[in-house]
Amino acid sequence: MNHTSYHVPVLKEELIQIAKTHIQEKKDIFIVDGTLGDAGHSIALLNTFPYAQVLALDHDSEMIHRASKRLQIENFSVIHSQISEQESTQANHPPYSHREKQGTKLPISLWNHSFHRLPEILSGKHQKADLILLDLGVSLYHLKEAGRGFSYQDECLDMRFHKGCQMKASDWINHSSAKELASIFSTWGEEPYSYRIAKKIIENRPFDSARELATLIMRNVPPVKQSSRNRKYSGRRQRKIHPATRIFQALRIAVNDELRILDQAMRELPSILSYGGILAVISFHSLEDRIVKHRFREIGLPVGKVSKRIKKESDSKDFVILTNRPIRPQEEETNQNPASRSACLRVLMKKMPSQGIPSSPSRKYLL
Repeated sequence: MNHTSYHVPVLKEELIQIAKTHIQEKKDIFIVDGTLGDAGHSIALLNTFPYAQVLALDHDSEMIHRASKRLQIENFSVIHSQISEQESTQANHPPYSHREKQGTKLPISLWNHSFHRLPEILSGKHQKADLILLDLGVSLYHLKEAGRGFSYQDECLDMRFHKGCQMKASDWINHSSAKELASIFSTWGEEPYSYRIAKKIIENRPFDSARELATLIMRNVPPVKQSSRNRKYSGRRQRKIHPATRIFQALRIAVNDELRILDQAMRELPSILSYGGILAVISFHSLEDRIVKHRFREIGLPVGKVSKRIKKESDSKDFVILTNRPIRPQEEETNQNPASRSACLRVLMKKMPSQGIPSSPSRKYLL
């Protein structure tokens, strides 16, 4: 495995800038990377905060193995959690026992769990996170090397991130009714031709490979119209999107129960932030971003916006939304990494005790 096969972390510089602004002065910094992947973000954070405690999670055991090898190549010390999905993750299995000496580098602790289990992992330790990062994108490994049908190659139609998921994508495709499939495609893929595609799947199943399914979808999705009226909106940009993209997204979400897990995490993770700690979430499609945005707005105050209503709420809300609008990649990043073009970053901060509404900042990433 060479370095060119590693997933490129998205919005890395913006994340580091935010982290420096808000947690640079903290002592004994504790960072959680909830979506380890190929450890790109973790390595950047460790290089920025070399004496921080870092706990990283990924629900795919193969990603844990890949990240562990990469971290060791990069001369980081690694320890592994020995807890299975069936065992309890209570206080007798802490991520760290204690910091032996101020200024001592600690090993990065790798856990083969989903990020929504983080409160359970930290329970009983009274340990609060100064930074929690979730990068919700699919890794390059899953698209190019995993062989689980995440892309449109001649691969098994699986799409499971971990084997704890009982149903594979082929199970959904080959055993669901047309109505059920159309609902999945419409709700989780926002596919306008959901019922047409569902009917064709019923007529032509069973499907065993991702390529077979992608080929059928290509044959049954109408080409983008190029009228002068809609050329601006349905021209070159949409033609770059594979016709099966929305269907594959919907299947992946269904198989891995992604949106329910994200919604649970958004309700629970803010409670384990330290005062001044931040929760940063990078999403890649509107369904994810909508969950993050709405949950942040439920519990947080918008930074720099002051009104009579907000002043009344300032004492009842413990969080501040640092990104009134999401941070998006700059043109240079999208040119170098086209997969980053749909990424958006939202950040929530836990207020310090008795902290009022922050004044409007000048930094562009907070706009």
